Amino acid sequence: MSPKLRPLWVAVAFLMVVSSAFAQSRSGSERRRSRRVRERPPSYSMGYANGGSLANGVRLVEDARVRYLPGRRHHHGTEELVAMLRRASAAVARDFPGSRLTVGDMSDHDGGPIGHHASHQSGRDVDIAFYARDARGRARVLDDYVSFNGRGLPIAGGPWRFDVARNWALVAALLEDPAVRVEHIFVSSPLRSLLIDHARSINARPMLLVRAQLVVHQPTHALPHTNHFHVRIACPSGDAQCVEGIKPRPRPRRRRVASARSSSDRPAHGRAASSSLRRR
Repeated sequence: MSPKLRPLWVAVAFLMVVSSAFAQSRSGSERRRSRRVRERPPSYSMGYANGGSLANGVRLVEDARVRYLPGRRHHHGTEELVAMLRRASAAVARDFPGSRLTVGDMSDHDGGPIGHHASHQSGRDVDIAFYARDARGRARVLDDYVSFNGRGLPIAGGPWRFDVARNWALVAALLEDPAVRVEHIFVSSPLRSLLIDHARSINARPMLLVRAQLVVHQPTHALPHTNHFHVRIACPSGDAQCVEGIKPRPRPRRRRVASARSSSDRPAHGRAASSSLRRR
């Protein structure tokens, strides 16, 4: 071999060795990652939202686009719910840079009843604080729920404004999620009207608008939700024990009332006794 070509061949051989070692290392890391994914058991939503449980709940972790509402500590759900929230928060942040989704209560790791909620038991419910702006129109992050009226103003007064554009972007992202079907988005009727009117004003897709009118509504047997969205997803595919809808309340047992007997059926001493009592 020519002495001039020897350094070139050495360099080629060295690159081949390094490339082979890198490929083996990458293959090994992918196998380990794949093994970890397989070892993590899937989540399962079981029973009703207001009478169920959650198996292998997945925790929603805070990041640049998702935060917890201060004081809330129930942040587990099905893997489908957690993944949907990540996608929705990313979609809003793409349209409105710097936006951060504020999440209230979800479920406990194993589901079941949690304080101040009748539902949130099977990993399919999440409360989301509204996106808000200050009086100057600057985007703000709320540290507590704020109730708004149908004009987007705070019911109790204050500098906050209901950010209808970002809140609609969130609703649209949830309804158009490619992998999860949303069963309900609970919010007060005045705020629902505000959102639907905004959707019409920006020429939202007709099918999206129809779906929003069906899914976004005020709950019938609960508070009107003037200060947050309550989102519930449908049962994930494969969760055989999951039940959509609400667990029916047991009917109250009727008390059997004995029919009053006619005065002719009463014993004579009963009439006499009652007469003597009346005289006293």
